[in-house]
Amino acid sequence: MMEMINTMLDVTEAEAGAGIAAQQDIDLTALVEDACELYEPVAEDKNIHMSISTASSAYTRGNTHQLQRMLANLLDNALKYTPAGGDITISMSVENDTVTLAVSDDGIGISESNQAHIFDRSFRCDESRSASGFGLGLSPGTRRGTRTRW
Repeated sequence: MMEMINTMLDVTEAEAGAGIAAQQDIDLTALVEDACELYEPVAEDKNIHMSISTASSAYTRGNTHQLQRMLANLLDNALKYTPAGGDITISMSVENDTVTLAVSDDGIGISESNQAHIFDRSFRCDESRSASGFGLGLSPGTRRGTRTRW
């Protein structure tokens, strides 16, 4: 319950612009590699293969904590919904000063009808999913200052 309350407070602060002062230059390559290293043991325990391909140099200006939370949410969901023996691929590319980060997996995916709602606060895909969570990870406040590609 405390985790949900803290996350909601963080989202509210971000939506109000309170996190803008905390922006700094961020090495995205290092951030992604560190996150993947952190999640690799979980993937191994679940017999899921993780592969990573990062750009040699990718930087942005933003809030480190919020970017870490966004990436952790994507990796956590990929691990929750990818079956044993499946694959998770994390790839990053840089083209014309635009960094594209993609996390893809062999999981159940998000239906087309739900895709339009993934940034709505507290949105959860169909209730038949058994994995726990609060549905706060991709709300708009967590992506302020970032460019998201789907």
